[in-house]
Amino acid sequence: MVESGTRWVKTRGTGHGSSEDRVRAFVDRALQSEGPVPWGFWLRAAAEVITAEPTGRQEALYHSAARRTATTVRVDPRERQAAIRHLAAQVLPVA
Repeated sequence: MVESGTRWVKTRGTGHGSSEDRVRAFVDRALQSEGPVPWGFWLRAAAEVITAEPTGRQEALYHSAARRTATTVRVDPRERQAAIRHLAAQVLPVA
């Protein structure tokens, strides 16, 4: 399960593995989804896992998710960049 806002959402197939495994699974689901609603849901779930980690781990998890997104060839490059920007907006602090 992953907390989404104020409710818990059961995520089949993601198990209770490591944070890296969950972020990877959520990013993969976002990139496989069609339409902005499921795409945003899965990226938000990945962002919530990342931000729940200690500050030192957040950057590494974000970069891992961004690399995974950037190297996914089945998705148009513009959509990949949009996904990375969407995730960054939720995870990275504004200076």
